[in-house]
Amino acid sequence: MTRRGSAVRRKRSGWLRIPNRKQRGIKSWNFWTPITGTVYRLRAHHPVTGRLMRRAYIGRTMQVPWTRRIEGHLWGTRDTPAQPWADTVPGWRPNGTVEEVVAAGGAAVIVQFRMVPLILTWLEFAAIVVGRPKYNVLLNRGNRRRIPKWKAVEQRRERDARRGSQPWGAPSGRWVRQVVGAVLVVAGVLVLASLAAMA
Repeated sequence: MTRRGSAVRRKRSGWLRIPNRKQRGIKSWNFWTPITGTVYRLRAHHPVTGRLMRRAYIGRTMQVPWTRRIEGHLWGTRDTPAQPWADTVPGWRPNGTVEEVVAAGGAAVIVQFRMVPLILTWLEFAAIVVGRPKYNVLLNRGNRRRIPKWKAVEQRRERDARRGSQPWGAPSGRWVRQVVGAVLVVAGVLVLASLAAMA
């Protein structure tokens, strides 16, 4: 009976096809289990002036190796869409590698050691608040020199037009997930409101 129940559960969960942490290169952890965490920074050339920005983007990852996260930012992966500013990172080219970007000084580790996820989050927040990167959104809205996502997309399309290449577009399917998520949130609120009205 137990085996059959677990088999049914396994079969039902398969329709979602959500990659587990091991498939994404993240070791299994819980809130208090120490993991190898990395806070990293990306440098990029300013889209208007061309000057090198030392802190274009600051992020954190629990992926091992940490360069998998960089690969997602620059070329896109199954879990991470490519960023519109990726082509301004030193060492980037359309079919390049993370190793080339790291060698060119486009990506580097700020801090890396075993820690609990909460400490990793706080380290990222501190790095963003102190570093004031150009492309981060979270905890960075007060940064007057920040380049908003919509502006970065416009600038990327202008660069693509100058190069004569295909205009950059946000990865397909992401907006669908956002709309579905918003619909689910609204539906949940309405269900809770109707249940509260019945009580």
